[in-house]
Order: sequence, then structure tokens, then C-alpha cells
Amino acid sequence: MLRIDNAASVIRLIAGVIAAIVLLTLPLGYFTVAYRSLESELSIEANFRSGNITHFINERPLQWTISEHHLDELLTRNPPLRENQWNRLFKADGEEIMRKGEPPPWPALKMSTPVYDAGLVVGTLEVQYSIHHILRNTAFAALFGLVLAGGIFFVLRVLPLRALERTTGALKQEIAQHERARATAEAANRSKSQFLAAASHDLRQPMHSLGLFAASLSERVTDPAVRGIADNISASVEALESLFNELLDISRLDAGVIKPNLASFALEPLFERMRIDFAPAAQEKAITLNIRPTRAIAYSDPILVERVLRNLIVNAIRYTAKGGVVVGCRPRGEYWSVEVWDSGVGIAPENLERIFEEFYQVGNVERDRRKGMGLGLAIIKRIEGLIGSRVRVTSRLGRGSAFGFSVPRSAPVSDVAGPAQAAPVGHGLKDKCVLVVDDESSVREGMRTLLGGWGCDVIAADSLSDALERIQARARRPDLIIADYRLRDGATGVEVIEKVQAAFGRDIPALLVTGDTGADRLRAVRESGYQQMHKPVSPAKLREVLHAMLAAA
Repeated sequence: MLRIDNAASVIRLIAGVIAAIVLLTLPLGYFTVAYRSLESELSIEANFRSGNITHFINERPLQWTISEHHLDELLTRNPPLRENQWNRLFKADGEEIMRKGEPPPWPALKMSTPVYDAGLVVGTLEVQYSIHHILRNTAFAALFGLVLAGGIFFVLRVLPLRALERTTGALKQEIAQHERARATAEAANRSKSQFLAAASHDLRQPMHSLGLFAASLSERVTDPAVRGIADNISASVEALESLFNELLDISRLDAGVIKPNLASFALEPLFERMRIDFAPAAQEKAITLNIRPTRAIAYSDPILVERVLRNLIVNAIRYTAKGGVVVGCRPRGEYWSVEVWDSGVGIAPENLERIFEEFYQVGNVERDRRKGMGLGLAIIKRIEGLIGSRVRVTSRLGRGSAFGFSVPRSAPVSDVAGPAQAAPVGHGLKDKCVLVVDDESSVREGMRTLLGGWGCDVIAADSLSDALERIQARARRPDLIIADYRLRDGATGVEVIEKVQAAFGRDIPALLVTGDTGADRLRAVRESGYQQMHKPVSPAKLREVLHAMLAAA
């Protein structure tokens, strides 16, 4: 709950901002409107007078410079010469012919327009008018704005604070009740508090590193060492992504949104992936990684089983300084026992249960992010129930540890239908020409990178005319159109799609992307009849929609 001193600060800030806006808006707004109005009026007058003088010159092309009476009327009448106005007429060579009025006091607004004889410039009319009265009125507007802003500041600051003080007594009683309830809840939520504290520390580290590496990269952009800096940045980004994934896994598992997808699968392909993924880490630490071949067929969720095994191998390598890590599988009745052995630091008996708690790590009190966040085993603990197997652990301090878990045995490999292979990224979109129309350069570049990675030939444009020019230059008819609904100058993606389809074929599938939430625009998008998506667009969902559009076409 917001404390009263914090609320007072917020109220003062809001009142000050509003008062400052009023104080600045009134004089600036008046000066802008008045100055532009005078400028427009003076321009019209100057053009009108120069037109009359031009007409007079055409009637007397050789005598106009000496017709003082007529020039006097042209410079002082229709419209009449005003106070603080100065009209002067010059020849083309700059020689002054006539002046009317007195030089206006500073500051003055000046307008110059040419006069013609048979289409040739033969002179210049200069009109000056003082804006002293505008400045005077602006000062009065500023004074009025100051008074008004003071009143607004008083009303917005004092009155709400008085109302807040009247409710403080009741709020204090309510706060006391909440404090008692919170004290009870804190015991149950202590692990969550630890989670937030550790996450706050560990997530700042890779972000801080990323900032340092990026700064170094920008300073040494021409240095050959820039490749090493870029590699460090990539490593920090990967670390940050890994931390976020672990946090997300914890949250999703706690929320119960992950459901096991049971299937029969061979363990050897999983083991082979572990060999490929962790061999470099083992080599870097100069330890052995022995993942023994197996013909085991299990019946469980292959993704969850892989996550458990991966976390166990990560921990084994992390806490092993010499010797090595052995991964294997052996039968145990109706189950396969998957085991990970290491010759690492080992775990004291009193810590065997604590290692499955969030953020608890043996020998990492300094929260070194290179040793992880202490969430790997906590994630495994939550996955246990989903795969129906409890993780076993035995350890001797200083001699190493052995972790294992069981998965049900399944039919022989010849009877097992292999898991469906994931379609390659962008499958079905390769070599398709996609027209992207968006007036934001960052969006165009992002779409170009994303679709290009899927094998598409991307034509990115910021408007209809730009799109047509780029299509003609590419000499290729688009296979798909992706257009933002709202474009510059009031144009819409619907108009772009219709024009492109009219020019290159009505059968081109089209997708409208919109970030609008207004009812009218959403209705217009829906009534257009085109496929639509709302920002922010998920790449996976975008790929799915584009596949469906191509299939329908």
C-alpha cells in the first residue's frame, strides 16, 4: 500500500507538472497564434500592394518611378497604412524610390515581394510591422497563466492531501490488519521471496555484462579484437536467455500449465544429443564425458525426460573438476533407470534434501552466475510428478554423486512409431516472394530478417508507391502480402493490398497486421475480409498463418 509521504510526493509532482503545462502553454500558445496570424495578414497585404503596383507599372512602364502621387496612394491606401507600419519601394538595383510611414519599433516583422513589368522583376516592395503589441499581450498571457497555474497547483496539491489525511486513520488500522496477515503468509511464501531476491541479482549480471561488452564494442569498432567482444556479448545474451528460461519453467510448472505428452521413444537419440551438446563443456574442463550407448525404449514424455537428464548432466559437469561424468541406462523390473555419475565435490548428507530447493547451491554463497541459479534441481523436482518418477541421489563428500530416475519400459524399437520430425523453420515458405508494407523502418527490417531466415525473398516497402516501384524493380510477382493497417498520410493496408492485387492478380494471399485497439479501426480491419493478426505478432503464429494462407491459395 502506498505510504502517505509517497502519495504526497506523487500528488505534488502531478500538480507541478499540470501547473507547469498551463504556465507554458498560455503564453506560448498566444504568441504562436498571434504571430502566425499577423504574418499571414502581412503577407496578404504585401502581395495585394505589389499586385497593384505591378498593374500600375504595366500602364506606365517608363514613368512609374517618377509618379509620386500614384505611388503614394499605392503605398498608403487600400488597405490604409497602419501605425507602426513602414512601406518601402525599391528598384531592382536596390535604389529606394519611396517610403511611407516611420520605422517600426523593434522587434518588427518584415515581408518582401517583387513587382513586375512584362514578367520581369523591376523592383521590390518591403512591408514592416512591429510585433511589440504581440509581445506585450504575451506578457499579460504569461501573467494570467502564472495566476491560473498557481490556483491549479493549490487545488490539485492541497485538497487531495487533506482528503488523504482524513483517511489515514482508517488506513492505518487496515494496514495493521494486513501486516498481521502478511506475517502469517510470509512463512508460506519465503521460497518465493528468495526466488525474487536471487532472480533480481542473477538476472542483473548478464544484463550488466551485456552493457559493458556493448560499450567496449562501440569504442573499439575498428579494432581486430571486436570479434572477441562480440563473442562475449553473445555469451552474455545466451546466459540471460538461459536464466529467463529457467524462471519461466518454474512459473509454468507451479501454475500447472505443463501437461505430459506420453509416447514411446528410443533413448539413444536423446543420449546422442547429450554427447553433442555437452562434449565441449567437458573438454573445456579437461574431464571425460562417457555416455554409454543403449537400446532402451521408454514410454514417457520425451521432452520432460530430456529436460531432467539435461539438468542432471549440467550439474554433474559444473561440480566436477577432475575425473569425469558417466551417463547410462539399465533395466530395473518394468522400468529403465537412467543414471548420471560424477567424480565431483559431492554433497554432505544434511544437504541432500536441500539441493532440490529453489536457489540453494552447495558452495556458491557468492551467487556466481557461472554456477547457475540453483533452479535446475528445483525444476527436476517439479517434473518428477509429471513423469511419475522420483529422482534418487547418493553422494559422498569429496568423492562424487550419483543421480538417477526411472521411466517405464516400452515396446521393442521395431514396434515404435518414431516421433514426428519437426518441420524445418519456414518449411513451405522457401523461395516465396513476400511483400511487406509498413511505414516503420524497424518493423520492415525485423520482418526482412525473420522472413529471410525462412528462405523468403522479401520486398520491404513503406508505402503503396514504394511497393509498386520495388516490385517492378525486382521483376517478380509477390506470393504473399503482409501490410500494416495504418500507414502514413492516412493510407491503409487495405488500400495497398487492393492496389497490388489489382496490378498483379487478385489471387495473392494477403495478411493485415494491426496494433489498433479502437472499435472503428478493428471493425474496418474485420470488414476488409483479409486475414488479420494483432501486434505484437508471434513469429511462430505468423509462420503458421502464412502456411495456412498458402495452402488455402
